[in-house]
Amino acid sequence: MKVQAFITSGILEKYVLNMTTEQEVQEVLDMASQHLEIKEELAAIRNSLQGYILAHQVQPPAKLKEKSLSVFKNKGGVESRSEPVRPSRSYHSSVEKKPASSSGFNIVGVAAALLALALLAASFTAYSFYSDVEKAKDETLNANGEIERLQKKLASEENLSKDLQSKLNFYEDRNNQIIVLNGSRRTPSARANVYWNAATKSASIDLVEVPVVPPNRVAVLWATTGRQVQKIGVLKSNNPGERTPLTYVESPDLLYVTEETTTEVERPNRSRILMTSSL
Repeated sequence: MKVQAFITSGILEKYVLNMTTEQEVQEVLDMASQHLEIKEELAAIRNSLQGYILAHQVQPPAKLKEKSLSVFKNKGGVESRSEPVRPSRSYHSSVEKKPASSSGFNIVGVAAALLALALLAASFTAYSFYSDVEKAKDETLNANGEIERLQKKLASEENLSKDLQSKLNFYEDRNNQIIVLNGSRRTPSARANVYWNAATKSASIDLVEVPVVPPNRVAVLWATTGRQVQKIGVLKSNNPGERTPLTYVESPDLLYVTEETTTEVERPNRSRILMTSSL
C-alpha cells in the first residue's frame, strides 16, 4: 500500500485511539518501522489530541470551594451555638487546593477526551462512507457501460436476424421467377441470376460472376417486350447473396447485357453483347 494512501485511510487515528484490531496494529507497526512519514503522522495525531484536550479544559467555578467547605462543615464539623467551628488553616489549604488541581481537571479532561474520540470516530465514519459512495459510483458506471455494450450487441443481432429473415422470406416466395443469364463468347464465365416477381412488381439481380469490361466501359442490362427495348439496370459487383434492384417491366421476352461507353445510352450496342437469356 502506498504511504499517502495508508495515512489517509484513517487507520492511524484508530491506532492512536486504541480502536484497531490486532492485525491492524501489526500493520501500523510494520509501516511505521519502514516509513518515517508514518512515525511523524502518529506523533502529529497524538500531539493534536493532547492539544485539543488541554485547550478545552475548564477551571472549576470560584464558588465550588465555598460549597465544598459548607458540605464538609455540615457533615463532618462540630457546630457551636455561639460560633461555628472553623477548620484549621492546614486542612483548609488542602481542601482548597484539591478541587482546582485534581478533581476539576480529571472530570473536564475525560470529557474533552471523550469528545475528541467522538470527533475522530465521526471523521473516520464519514471517510468510510465517502469511500463506499465512490466505490458504488464506479461500480454503477461499469455496470452502465456493460449494459450499453450488451444493448448494442443485442440491437446488432436483432438487425442481423431481421436481415436473415428477410432473405429467407424472399427466397421462399413462390412468386419469384428465377432467370439465369449466361456469358457470351466475349465473357464465357459471366453468370447472373435475375429474380422477377409479377405479384410484387419487383425485380433484382445477383451477379455470380461479373462480366469483364474495360475500365472506361459499363455493362448495361436491357429487357425487350415485343419490339420495345428498355434499359432496366447497370451491373455492379456485389457480395455473395446481395441483390441489386432493377426496373420492373411487364412480361419481358428477353434479357441481355451489352458493353456501353456510358450509362446514359438510349439504345443497346448489339455488337457488344456480354450476357443473354430468353424467357
